Amino acid sequence: MRKFLVLLLAVAPAISWAGEMVVLTPAAEKSGARIALDLVAEKPYAGFEFVVNVPAGAKVDTSRCASDLPKGLDGACMYRPESNSVKFVVFMPAAGEMPAGRLAVGSLGIAAKGMNVAD
Repeated sequence: MRKFLVLLLAVAPAISWAGEMVVLTPAAEKSGARIALDLVAEKPYAGFEFVVNVPAGAKVDTSRCASDLPKGLDGACMYRPESNSVKFVVFMPAAGEMPAGRLAVGSLGIAAKGMNVAD
C-alpha cells in the first residue's frame, strides 16, 4: 500500500520547526477511504496542528480523528467544507512534552465521487 507524506502546514506556536511530518496511510472502505494519521517528529513537542485537504464535495467522517492518541494527550479535528479541509489539533493538557518519534493520531473517513484507493 502506498503511503503519502504531507508536510505539516501549520505548527502550533509552542513548537519549533523540527522536521515534523504527517504520514497518511489510506485503506479502502465500502464508501470511500479511511486515512490513518500519524505524526513523526525529530524532537519533543508540546502540541501540534495540521490541515488535511479533501476533495471538494467530499463526505468526511471525523468521528475517529483523535481516537489513537495515547493516554495523557488530547485532540480534536474540524471539517471545514468552505476550504475543503480538516484541521487537527493535538496537545498535552498538563505541562510536559510529547516524545520525539512516531505518534498515532487517529483516522479520517473520506468519500468523494470518483475517489479510489490504490495498493
